[in-house]
Amino acid sequence: MTVQETAARMTEKVARDLVLILQATPNEQLEWQPGGGRSVANQLVECIRANGKWARILTERAYRNLTDAEREDALAGVSTQKALGERLIVSADALAVVLRGLDDAFVGSETPLPWKTERTRTWAEACFHAYWNMAYHEGQIGFIQTLYGDTEEHADSGPFGE
Repeated sequence: MTVQETAARMTEKVARDLVLILQATPNEQLEWQPGGGRSVANQLVECIRANGKWARILTERAYRNLTDAEREDALAGVSTQKALGERLIVSADALAVVLRGLDDAFVGSETPLPWKTERTRTWAEACFHAYWNMAYHEGQIGFIQTLYGDTEEHADSGPFGE
């Protein structure tokens, strides 16, 4: 299995796990910000934007942040819990298509990315960035759920549903 296929599958899987968690979140808890932290909805919006950002970066083969217009466009029509989940899946699936379309030579090449450490990264590493972001937020959202008393596991078990 290629890096591209692995990244695509993991991206699709974690997005679907996040939707399972979202569906278990009561509407009144979607915007709750425990201790001034970030809400479930806010974190999922970030995931949608990150998926779009990394799809564009990998397509253009160059790093750049989203413009204000792109940031807003990512949320057009997302006003309900259902729409938020649907948009997350659409963004993850679109990224997975891009990932599967990358050629091996590109994925194996290196590029500077503007992170805190001054070193180049392979594009293979970049293929997992949006996945990592969603997995990170899956843990944060799970913690928020425990704070309002929900200790049930809502995501599919195992990294690939085993």
